[in-house]
Amino acid sequence: MAVRAREPRGTRLMRLCVALLLIAAVLADSAASAGAQPSPSPQKSQGLLNRLNGWRLKHSRKPPPTGAAGAAATAGAAATAGAKALVTPSATCQASTLAGYTSSVDLSGNGLVLHWKKSTGSTIDLALEAKSTSGAASGWFSVAWTNGGMFNSDAVIGNIATGTGVGTYAISSYSSVVTTSRFTVTAASVTTSGGSTIAKFTRSTGDGIVAVNVAGSNKLVWAYSSGGSKTVANHGGSHRGSKTVDFSCDGTSSGSGTGTGTGTGTGSGTGAGTCTGNTGVSGTACPASTLCGYSYQAQIKSGVLLHWKVVSATQLDMAVELKSSSGASNGWFALGWANGGSMAPSDAVIGNRAGGLVSPYRITGYTMSSLQGASFSIGSGAGTVTSATGSTVIQFSRTTGTGSIPIKMSGVSRLIWAHSNSNSKTLAFHGGADGSMSVDFSCATAPSSGGGGDSEGGDSEGGDDQGGVDSGEGGGSGSGSSGAFLSQLIAWLGSLFGFRK
Repeated sequence: MAVRAREPRGTRLMRLCVALLLIAAVLADSAASAGAQPSPSPQKSQGLLNRLNGWRLKHSRKPPPTGAAGAAATAGAAATAGAKALVTPSATCQASTLAGYTSSVDLSGNGLVLHWKKSTGSTIDLALEAKSTSGAASGWFSVAWTNGGMFNSDAVIGNIATGTGVGTYAISSYSSVVTTSRFTVTAASVTTSGGSTIAKFTRSTGDGIVAVNVAGSNKLVWAYSSGGSKTVANHGGSHRGSKTVDFSCDGTSSGSGTGTGTGTGTGSGTGAGTCTGNTGVSGTACPASTLCGYSYQAQIKSGVLLHWKVVSATQLDMAVELKSSSGASNGWFALGWANGGSMAPSDAVIGNRAGGLVSPYRITGYTMSSLQGASFSIGSGAGTVTSATGSTVIQFSRTTGTGSIPIKMSGVSRLIWAHSNSNSKTLAFHGGADGSMSVDFSCATAPSSGGGGDSEGGDSEGGDDQGGVDSGEGGGSGSGSSGAFLSQLIAWLGSLFGFRK
């Protein structure tokens, strides 16, 4: 029979004191807000639990978990410590700028670009380009295929310092990165050109822990060295991330070409011109869009407009225009579909001025770790552009019947929105920069803005826990959240002191 080592009395007393202090903080928070809200808000409760779990993982008597449980625990601790949470937002491919490749995705948003040539066979040609803007061109950089985390992933690492400069690695933990032959890479090389370092290789598609899906989505994690170091080591929270990439995407299919001829034609461009077709439909409740290519518009908040066009019975083209006066034109902006006025659960589209990326997400909670890959697409033309007036425009499409909360082409849809504070480009808690609105995309009824929620009552999206408040003035009893929170707190205390049911 195994004998468990007795824990020093001082350590156990320290655990008890910390637990009592945290419980006192919860009770004080509840008492302070008793006049407006009987229980802590979901954001506060979840934030406190994240801090509790982070402390427990740091001081636990037990050895750290391994495998999938270890990945989840470490990701939770990293999020608690302020590290970038692992999410896999879907990326829209662009035409490749490298000869011999068809498509590309900027993985990092600042110049770590993955290029590939569309394939239907047993291999795929890839190139990982570290531009000078990424800060990775003089060190090592990597991309890995994963089922959801850094653990048990197949990685390709490019390094200007070694031989051919491209190696295959198996990542089994945060401290174990070893060479592997479980998947094959051929035609590998590393070159430098115009300030960029480019690692080219051909990867087999059917081997490895995580096989390459040439016909659909691939969950990828990426990382690069800190300070241009050529030694593979811990790279810090700002030098890593993840992306879902569809290798069936052909970036050349919508490209442009050159030709000869004479005469006068019509087209689109960046110069001045006359926009027609934005008059809306006579007798409808929506004002005509002021943005070329869209039919209707509604005000989300001062300086922020929602534009849309009904393309067909199943497709809706949309754009969010962020004017410079809105205070949100240089950061990120999110538009979500929710059954009520609350942030979770919802389907959301988030556009970020950094890298011009627009990605779909599924939001299941109030922490970064609850930002998941979505089950709906936003069209091949999704992206952000800057207008001649200095506004940022987030463009995307949605189709009916997709996502956890499908869009409605007629009838009132409940939308939620949020944007970064102080034009930050990093996804984080956004304070009072959020709200909700009601829109009928058929324009049978006029759109209405719900405004933001009260940060001390209900949830900050302007709804209550009983299905949403149409006026969007915040509040809400939060009924039922107190019991759930206390149950989680008791479970946490049990894991801290080794209690068992």
